[in-house]
Amino acid sequence: CGEEMLEGWTFNLWNTTDGLPDTVIATGVTGECGCYTFEDLTPGLYAIQEIEQECWFPTTDLIQFVEVTAGENFEVWFGNVEGGSIEGYKYCDANMNQEFDDDECGLEGWEIRLYKIEETEETPLIGPEYMYTFTDEYGYYNFTCLEPGMYRIEEVMQDGWHNSTAWYYEIEVGPGENLEIDFGNYRYGDIFGLKFCDFNMNGEFDECLDWPLYGWEIELWSADEYGNPIELIDTTYTDSWGMYRFEDLAPGHYVVAEVLKECGWINTTDMEVHVQLGCVEEVEVNFGNYRPSDISVKAYDYEMGEPVAGLVLSLWEADEYGTPIGEEPIAEGITGPHGYYIFPTYDPGYYVIETEDGRTEFVILRCCTAYVVFEYYDDYCPPTENHGMKATYAKFEGICIELEKNQTLSFFLIITI
Repeated sequence: CGEEMLEGWTFNLWNTTDGLPDTVIATGVTGECGCYTFEDLTPGLYAIQEIEQECWFPTTDLIQFVEVTAGENFEVWFGNVEGGSIEGYKYCDANMNQEFDDDECGLEGWEIRLYKIEETEETPLIGPEYMYTFTDEYGYYNFTCLEPGMYRIEEVMQDGWHNSTAWYYEIEVGPGENLEIDFGNYRYGDIFGLKFCDFNMNGEFDECLDWPLYGWEIELWSADEYGNPIELIDTTYTDSWGMYRFEDLAPGHYVVAEVLKECGWINTTDMEVHVQLGCVEEVEVNFGNYRPSDISVKAYDYEMGEPVAGLVLSLWEADEYGTPIGEEPIAEGITGPHGYYIFPTYDPGYYVIETEDGRTEFVILRCCTAYVVFEYYDDYCPPTENHGMKATYAKFEGICIELEKNQTLSFFLIITI
């Protein structure tokens, strides 16, 4: 009938007692023809036992009985069928095309179950028992040595995920057949992040240095696979923590972008970032900016009630401890008739203001104008003939208030000596 004869199979020949196998009296192994002959047997009842092999399933009884009579030859046939297998991948189908593409990743730790479907006269029956396995780090799974027949294979869904392919299949495994069944899944996700004043201009949010920025506009665009914006989808603004979030976004390509404000702001991170969703719960995109700002100095005689004009000031770069750096100041100035002098548009960093009478003040310039006040009193002996006042110091940093049109701001400054 064209069926293959099996070489290398072992058979035991037993004598019997009271119709039951008793002792193994001979052993044989099939040759190329799939046959073996036990010769010179005395008449009597014998049992022939087939020794099973891995991943093969018998289609006949494993032990068959033969009544041997004198001068007769007897044939006993044993049938076997090779087992099959099912293998496949559990993958994140980011583009939901039901195919495991080269740029998509397998999902580790997902449970795959396999049920045997029993054929009955009325309807196929799926039993309560099942085999199971878990996908490896590449999303791969397999079931081997399966008896030929009908099976139901299914994935066990996890919270937050959706299937792009069917979540179960009913398939027939043939003898020696290897079937491949893949399961594709995707998930909705969020894009969130922080908008911050990047004090050291390094493109990263440093907890001890940088400040969140409130009220900045963040845009969300649909995009092509190369990250080119297509259409504006949504707009939001950073909250009091400097945070923003776009929630429950379908799988796909997006561009999240900051809208740069006027007044000299400069970005330290990319203003547009390409994000692909479908395999992760959330993606963080932060935006860093800084703004060159002024250092405003005021000198005032509070007893005389008049500004200190003509005071020579020097501006030094400094380290984080307030120690001047370099052999010479980076700028110099003299207070004007109203006692003010402004050192304009310096990058965020550490600075020291030094007066001609040797007073110094440490300044941390962030993303807003820093204000320094030198207070003078009449009981001080000056180092020069120009000033007869004693200085105390006050400093105001990071006062950064942006007003909308037609808004006003009022505040009181109380200095206690």
